[in-house]
Amino acid sequence: GTPDAAPDADFDHDGKSNLIEYLLGTNPTNSLGDPGYTTDQDESGHVRFHFTRLLLIPGITVRIVASDTLDAAGWTTLASKVGNDPWTTADGVTVSDDPATGAVVVTDSATIDSKPARFLRLEASKAE
Repeated sequence: GTPDAAPDADFDHDGKSNLIEYLLGTNPTNSLGDPGYTTDQDESGHVRFHFTRLLLIPGITVRIVASDTLDAAGWTTLASKVGNDPWTTADGVTVSDDPATGAVVVTDSATIDSKPARFLRLEASKAE
């Protein structure tokens, strides 16, 4: 009921909205906890984004976006999921999503060697 509790608010000022914290199962009042995600690269140099989501996410749209710069207009969607529907992916992107645990791995189609920089971001919004 307060502005700090709104889905897009960031109560603990850790850079993650309350909705992201809910999706990841992290504590929205503790900025020092586990961030809820990791990144690495596979043996071919593709960046992977790992996170564990809630098992049921009705009403939430999840997107993994990527950019070669941090320019606001430069982000493209790698993978998205609306509620409990299957993932939709861009060409060459793969998603592994364990329905029993909620463990998700999104593998970017670009390789580290082919880009001067690569940034990945997790986004969540209320489904339309």
